[in-house]
Amino acid sequence: MLSVASLVQIAHQNQDKIERYLNGKSKESFDDPNKPKLSDDDKKLLGMAIGVFLTILAIAIIFWVVALVLLFRYWDQLTDGAKIIGVFGVLPILPIGPLFTILAVMIGRK
Repeated sequence: MLSVASLVQIAHQNQDKIERYLNGKSKESFDDPNKPKLSDDDKKLLGMAIGVFLTILAIAIIFWVVALVLLFRYWDQLTDGAKIIGVFGVLPILPIGPLFTILAVMIGRK
């Protein structure tokens, strides 16, 4: 499982492939309907379909934003242990950190 930062970095490195996928264009940007739009290599990212990758990326970013908002909103009501877990959880380098932050905030409120 990859962290939010890793997923965003991979998306940035493959931005042209993602844009071609979203626009339905071939690599050469020809719009001839008789030619195949995307090759098999252009349809995959990290061994999965680009649409699935983009869905996972969106869900990961949503979880990270929700964790950050909950941490800021309930900061004054959290125990010290929940604050520590919450801060480490919103670091974008941990794969399931936002989930731990959400759990720590919901459980650790005074």
